[in-house]
Amino acid sequence: MFLSFGHNIDGSGEKRKVRHQQGREEQYRCEAFPSYPRTYDLVHADNLLSLQTSQHRSSCSLLNIFTEIDRLLRPEGWVIIRDTAQLVETARALTAQLKWEARVVEVESSSEQRLLICQKPFTKRQSI
Repeated sequence: MFLSFGHNIDGSGEKRKVRHQQGREEQYRCEAFPSYPRTYDLVHADNLLSLQTSQHRSSCSLLNIFTEIDRLLRPEGWVIIRDTAQLVETARALTAQLKWEARVVEVESSSEQRLLICQKPFTKRQSI
């Protein structure tokens, strides 16, 4: 199965679920993605990290996002993330914490965009 995060077709928002709560101040709350009992073979995220970091009030850290993707992803499943070079390198560091195999690919030589291609291992590697 395939799960894709990113812009809606009209570019007005994102498909990732972030609940907006009414109150004195606007707050965004990070929620688990409703997928029970499904897991996915491939997760694709286009500019999700840029969207997340541009929402200064959001309580979802990049580690929260990657932990949720790890929960949704089957063993030996793939993650493809397209974003700016700086955010992709930050995300690559997080994938090491999750023990994923990861590599960064340049999209175009004149572009600031990069692809982060990761695979979740069948079993987690032990730290030495």
